[in-house]
Amino acid sequence: SKFAVSTWKNESLSKKCKMYIDEVQSFNHLPQFCRSLLTNSRSKKFIFSILSSLPDKETSSENKQENTANEKKWEEEYQHSVAYSYRILSQLFEDTQNYELRKQASEISLISHILYRIQKLTHETPRKFELERKPSIQESKEEEKKEEVSTKKKKRKGVGYTTGVGEEWDVDKYLQDKKT
Repeated sequence: SKFAVSTWKNESLSKKCKMYIDEVQSFNHLPQFCRSLLTNSRSKKFIFSILSSLPDKETSSENKQENTANEKKWEEEYQHSVAYSYRILSQLFEDTQNYELRKQASEISLISHILYRIQKLTHETPRKFELERKPSIQESKEEEKKEEVSTKKKKRKGVGYTTGVGEEWDVDKYLQDKKT
């Protein structure tokens, strides 16, 4: 079935349908997923349409207007089916407090698959762990020079710092002057 989808003329629809097939195959390892998926007639119809290459046939005609209308239709069917399959997953994990289900999901890398799907939808890049590298001798000398420059005190300007060079600021005198 994935091979048939990979030969479609409409590449964007082909990629989406391949991803959907992969998801359904991985989710199928969970108990009651397939039964729940096939209870929804719209999702069932979409799966059989993919298997018969109907989306590609309807979006590969000579008429451009007809193609765009059919692409919208199949895009809606795709979005509905994906949303419904994730709704089933959500219900399975909410309804079942069974440890075995969670263990089975871990064994088939379900969480990583879901995170990958979210990454594709949000166009995020995954975080990568990078080891700290040791700076070279030249880089460490440059950093030391920068630290020396930054530790030198600079003359401050602004409110409260203009008492004159070498003079102390007398708070009591300031408060008496302010009262008068």
